[in-house]
Amino acid sequence: MSVIKTGFKFPLLDLKEINIKHINEFTSFFKEYIESGIYILGKNVEEFENKMAKYINKNYCIGVGNGTNALEIAFQSLNLSSNDEVLLQSNTYIVTSFAIKRINPIIIPVDITNQGIIDIEDIKRKITNKTKLIIVVHLYGDCCNMEELSNLCKEKNILLVEDCAQAQGTKYNNKKIGSFGDISCFSFYPSKNLGAIGDGGAICTDREDLYIKMKKIRNIGSIVKYIHDELGTNSRLNPCTAKILSYKLDYLDEDIMKKRELVCEYEKLLDKNKYELVYNRDKDVFHSYHLCVIRYKCDSKFTYRERLIEYCNNNGVEILVHYPNLFYKNHIFKELNNYELYCEKFIENIFSIPLYHTLSKENVEEICTILNNFTPFYISNADP
Repeated sequence: MSVIKTGFKFPLLDLKEINIKHINEFTSFFKEYIESGIYILGKNVEEFENKMAKYINKNYCIGVGNGTNALEIAFQSLNLSSNDEVLLQSNTYIVTSFAIKRINPIIIPVDITNQGIIDIEDIKRKITNKTKLIIVVHLYGDCCNMEELSNLCKEKNILLVEDCAQAQGTKYNNKKIGSFGDISCFSFYPSKNLGAIGDGGAICTDREDLYIKMKKIRNIGSIVKYIHDELGTNSRLNPCTAKILSYKLDYLDEDIMKKRELVCEYEKLLDKNKYELVYNRDKDVFHSYHLCVIRYKCDSKFTYRERLIEYCNNNGVEILVHYPNLFYKNHIFKELNNYELYCEKFIENIFSIPLYHTLSKENVEEICTILNNFTPFYISNADP
């Protein structure tokens, strides 16, 4: 997936602008990295893991190569069998579903609400005596009522894994997302709120047994040289990346507050007859806005959104759909293709608009003007 396209006056995300202001620090970190002679794991990774664990309020953190590996390692550590049922949020990005598919349990898609978050009532309907794991995905930087969900899992003795790839800095009732589950998985893909210069990921947990097991799995099944007592992989966070992430973590909360201010501008300026922002209205949610997702309310036909995207792109505003394809409709999950869920309707008229902390309020005003001027009768280049 492309992080950013060039040629837009207002790209969905401007990674260069976000990172260039730190170039002197990053250059210094790389120089230190080369001079250290320690290019795998080491002090930088340990310092970031400790800092990340403290930020999330978990006992342990393990730095890994990317967010996909974080999920794969987490799921492997749970000893699931092919007879176990796993409830998975239906509108997740394909990566989450691929990671659990490798373990080969019985996957049950769980529907969402009209705010795009997992539907806890649907979870309750789908729990059986075979349910061993629930995977909640905090899409866009939003979250559900995590106190209710974690209490439900404890009551039913069901494991809970949080996919926090898009929710670094999100909170529920003043408690960080990533602190509720048995395991939480993070991605530091460059577009994330805490983005690396390249790939990176992390896994957090309070359980020492899972921590030791996952630490072995990330390092070829070993924490003692030449002793391999887990079926492992090779997925270690790069020390220079860890140093950059430690540095950027100090700015994360400030950057999120800037994004939240911009979202308030969007909500104030967008034509409410045409658009509404998609987010959980629960007052206990502190949304970190990895993405600003809006719904086109006038969309009586699916093609109108396609016209809107083309119109915006032609006027210098990049907008994308996150995500147009549902995992359970993919041919890889053919056993799930017959599921019919509300999320199929949900994805028909949503799209993401530019949002990053270096965007100005004047930029937002100009973007809103362009969006508000759109009409379904816009003549598309595809029209005959």
